[in-house]
Amino acid sequence: MNKEDLLGLTFGNLKVLSFDVEGSKKAQRSHWLCKCNCGNELSIARKALTQRNQTCCIKCRNKKHGMSNKGC
Repeated sequence: MNKEDLLGLTFGNLKVLSFDVEGSKKAQRSHWLCKCNCGNELSIARKALTQRNQTCCIKCRNKKHGMSNKGC
């Protein structure tokens, strides 16, 4: 997949905003800047998105596993 392949796509609660150049350099793999439905922005590896390993931010994930019924 090239950089443009994920732009604008949604994975669970995450919408891909742009390719994350800095995140990709640090991790030495393709990272994307995403926005969760709750408004948090985070950098996520392409593999985590495409394999559905991460479908929301950590804040929403914590809500799912304890504090409320809401979450990803």
